[in-house]
Amino acid sequence: MHRSGISSLNRRLSGPRPLSLAAVVFFCAWISGSTMASVDASDLIAELKASLLSSADYFQGTDSDADADFKRHLQVAAADLAEHRNLTLLGEFELEADQADYTDVPADLVRINSALWGTEKRLHPWADNYPGPLPRARLSRTSSGQRISLAPAPTRTQILTLGSTYRFYYAASYWTGSTSDPLNLDGTDRGLILLRAQAEACKELALMNVTRTVETRTSVSGPRNQTPRSLFEMLIAEYRKSLGVVA
Repeated sequence: MHRSGISSLNRRLSGPRPLSLAAVVFFCAWISGSTMASVDASDLIAELKASLLSSADYFQGTDSDADADFKRHLQVAAADLAEHRNLTLLGEFELEADQADYTDVPADLVRINSALWGTEKRLHPWADNYPGPLPRARLSRTSSGQRISLAPAPTRTQILTLGSTYRFYYAASYWTGSTSDPLNLDGTDRGLILLRAQAEACKELALMNVTRTVETRTSVSGPRNQTPRSLFEMLIAEYRKSLGVVA
């Protein structure tokens, strides 16, 4: 499936902030550009591991996936960010006459927001070229993956009149959880994802009853040496503050 465009809602934090731990994390992401971009998951996992310093040694993964723990940290971070910041993207697929179900859908599709197909040309029922009522789109999840169902199925007349490319806005996840899929992030989001993933790692260390001091670092501030519980509380507080979330 080809994605022809991308947009996001509520993408920027407003107003200047004092240099905090979160701001430090953001700085390095900002250097590489603050526009929406696809970030390679493997690169972000490596960045997370490096930021945890010796603390990363506690996370051994599984026999089949040495990075399973770090992927979980990033998945939690991506899901948490989506709870506070809606991500809206533009998707599309090609229509076939009298076909209702389509499986060529974005991997990061969470919810269909609105359809663009048929809205560019406002044809009234009394017009000679009126193609009939437009189908409604519905997302469903099956054992073989997701699919979009159009009811009623688009007709040949509708496709000839309105075009064969069905375009729609949808709510997207920041990451599917697969390293083969990139993360949808801008510079600020990249910093937030890393900050939240660090906090998740420290939370798990605390649950492991690791009581000795451990290290994490950001690219600018250098190592921070505290107990996992103290680091978690500090990192999650910075994360929530940056989002404007009241604890």
